[in-house]
Amino acid sequence: MYEIMGERLVRLLDTISADAAEKVEKRVIELAEKDSVRPIHFIITSPGGPVPLGFRLYDFLRFFRRPELHTIVFGEANSMAVLVFMAGDRRLMSQSATLNLHRFIRHAENDFNGEELKTMGEDLLAAEQQYAEIITRLSGGKMTQELVREMMKREIRLSAKEAFEFGLAHEILEE
Repeated sequence: MYEIMGERLVRLLDTISADAAEKVEKRVIELAEKDSVRPIHFIITSPGGPVPLGFRLYDFLRFFRRPELHTIVFGEANSMAVLVFMAGDRRLMSQSATLNLHRFIRHAENDFNGEELKTMGEDLLAAEQQYAEIITRLSGGKMTQELVREMMKREIRLSAKEAFEFGLAHEILEE
């Protein structure tokens, strides 16, 4: 049984928002300053969130000097929450957890002209490409960019077992 150490715990239990990202970053910094050796355990149950915030949190978790980070999915991690999960040095999932890959969307609240819409579409495609590159690299060669992009296109939900087989999770937590 994998033991989660409560005092070394970070949580993302909702949509990735600017406020949630800031809370996660502050907590990781606080835990790293208190103890630079013992792992930090990061629980994720999230429907995802805006693309820029997902990349921000991923970059922070990957590049901030910190102890080992164990990311753990309970329930589900969707879209950008999958990317945040992938930031872990050790990635774990509960038996019933799922990872959901889907294409990125942008909610347009204003009227945009054709050129602005074209630019937004190009930006989303570039972000999807970057996402696929990261997932591919961190899968340890078990996935290709083409496979990741096809899964996103088809809105694939991976079980914990499938995520393990594809190299996205390192371990499935047992009861």
